[in-house]
Amino acid sequence: MPSYLRMCISGLISAKGIPFSMTIDQEQTNKGVEAMKRASRIAEENGIPDMSLEDINAEIEAARK
Repeated sequence: MPSYLRMCISGLISAKGIPFSMTIDQEQTNKGVEAMKRASRIAEENGIPDMSLEDINAEIEAARK
């Protein structure tokens, strides 16, 4: 831990600030999250209601049979 802290402090001093960006890059999105958002948007556009956890589990069980 002390070595890590020394490295961090050295990086702060040499960069004269935080040595990395503190912003979120919009291009680095999670593909799974984006797929779920698209599916939710499609369901909403087609009037498909939100599913409860029980509904989802029933769908999964039916698909496995």
